[in-house]
Amino acid sequence: MFADTSMFQPLRTTRRALLRAGVGGTLALALPITARAQSTSSDDRQNSFVVMATTIVGGGRIDPARAAQFIALNDADPANAADLDAMLAADPATVVATPADYPLVVPILQFFYLGTYADQPVADRQSFWYGLSSWQAVRYTSSTSICKRFGDWANPPTVT
Repeated sequence: MFADTSMFQPLRTTRRALLRAGVGGTLALALPITARAQSTSSDDRQNSFVVMATTIVGGGRIDPARAAQFIALNDADPANAADLDAMLAADPATVVATPADYPLVVPILQFFYLGTYADQPVADRQSFWYGLSSWQAVRYTSSTSICKRFGDWANPPTVT
């Protein structure tokens, strides 16, 4: 009926246990701060990129996971990474007004509208295909495989 309490022993506090706890606690507190500082700067860069990409594609929703994917693909080349840093330092309105001055405008548009980078489909493109900005730009898209009435495909779509 009653649980066996013989395995519950009082904890013994020794100098060695206190020293281990003190050093371990100090390391546990120091390491996350360093890691957090590094991740904060990359998070700030990613957040700045999301704002910039949203402005470049003309609005909508930019998935942060896709933004991180673009940054990883882009930063594989140090020259592209420097171009991205220069773009992020500029005002988004300036980038949109003078896209020829920023060589990454076209790759950003291709990435978020087509799901390609360097003219190649990006990894895992099928999982975010309907989240691309091209689908967000269209108010209503009917399936091209469904004819709603005879000869419907012969007529241009109506704009509302």
